[in-house]
Amino acid sequence: MDDKGQTTRRPKGYPGRMAFRAFTAKTNGRKRNPLEQPQQELLAVVLSSERAAQRVMEYAGGDLRNLDGCDVRDLAGIPDMGDGRAARLAALLALMAQFAAPFAERVEQLEAENAGLRAKEAAAQRKIMTSAA
Repeated sequence: MDDKGQTTRRPKGYPGRMAFRAFTAKTNGRKRNPLEQPQQELLAVVLSSERAAQRVMEYAGGDLRNLDGCDVRDLAGIPDMGDGRAARLAALLALMAQFAAPFAERVEQLEAENAGLRAKEAAAQRKIMTSAA
């Protein structure tokens, strides 16, 4: 609302609209799948700034996984970020880590089981070789 009590309209490119367009736009007649979008495009939605997203991607060497272990102060030091965007990005990275943790634990379990099975298989093959000789 403005100072006269009338509702004011936001400009066409406001961040909420940009985010909505990113997830509802159609490409070649079909809805865009967010999982198929480049990291920089998705990051621009989260940060509400294409320029900040570009700077973060440059800082990360083109892959957000390279930000693993970055402190919020490190993120705030990236040009065009600021404290608010840095905090949003740090929260996003924390959510991603929390989401991935159970999967990483399961992968470790499966790798340990696989190593155990390989050891048993090698022992069985040695046993066969010694009994055949």
